[in-house]
Amino acid sequence: VGAAPAPGAQQPGAGAAAPQQPASPYASAQPGAPASPYGSVPPTQPAPSGSGKATGALVCGILAIVLCGAPLIGIVLGIVAIVMGGSYLKTFGQDGKAKAGRICGIVGVVLSVLLWVFAIGAMIWAYSTVLNTPTVSSSPSSSLSAPGTSSTDRGSSSSSSSSSSEPVYDENEQTVLDLVSAQFDALEGGEAEMMQKVASIASEGFQEATGVTMEQCGIDPVNYARLMTDDLTYEIDLVVVNDKQGTGWVSADVTCRDIFAVLDLFNEKVDAFDTSGEANAMTEEQVQQKLGELLMAAVTETTTTTEDYATINCTLENGTWVLNEDDWTEELDYLFGLV
Repeated sequence: VGAAPAPGAQQPGAGAAAPQQPASPYASAQPGAPASPYGSVPPTQPAPSGSGKATGALVCGILAIVLCGAPLIGIVLGIVAIVMGGSYLKTFGQDGKAKAGRICGIVGVVLSVLLWVFAIGAMIWAYSTVLNTPTVSSSPSSSLSAPGTSSTDRGSSSSSSSSSSEPVYDENEQTVLDLVSAQFDALEGGEAEMMQKVASIASEGFQEATGVTMEQCGIDPVNYARLMTDDLTYEIDLVVVNDKQGTGWVSADVTCRDIFAVLDLFNEKVDAFDTSGEANAMTEEQVQQKLGELLMAAVTETTTTTEDYATINCTLENGTWVLNEDDWTEELDYLFGLV
């Protein structure tokens, strides 16, 4: 039994249509009907067909930077990265990988070019250094003379040692060696001209230090030179020549009486003379003579020797090797000067 209809309500007519029910949002779509907006995933856009170029450009760009130490490889990889990245950007528009690849390619090319230029410059510098490197020759470490031997003995021992081990010099080295050796030979042998040179240097220094000449003090400057060089020996150590620059030098170990020991002993004797008061009873000339006696006594009593490493330069002038006289004079002044 149904409920009674409300008063005044109208009954639907026999031909009236039933009210339409709302469609379920989960109902399956009919064929040909539009897709439901609920419960579906939107379709994805397909990747551009040239995306491999962007990745390739990035990889090549990174490799160009990493391999810039091999400039040729770095430049090639950098160019490939620039071309691939630019082609992708031109065809498909902006892309992070393509842009990064092109930037890395540019950086790789720049670094490779810089390293290439540096390598070429380094090779040129090294080649130039090799060309300008002087040749160095070393002599055998045998003394050219020995204390207490005569010139004849020295000559025989020198010839025997040279026959057993003789250094090899080229023409320029031998010329430079001969120039310097001639000076040391003259000094060692007591040649008159060399003794006069030593005497002049000593006399000049003595006058500068005392205000009087060696002659005023009764000293023969040449005799002083002979005493100071009578036990001198030397050994050639190095012969160095730079043919292209026209320069060379010879180094030698020199052994002789120690001038500083002589001067120390002379000063001790002068102090003792002053303390004794003997000078009070002497004339000026007698005091000067006494100073001369004290100096020569210091020379003869000194047995201490010194070793000096002498280096004498030579230069090539108009095709001829010339010894540097200033170097030689400075060496004599250092060994025998009285300043």
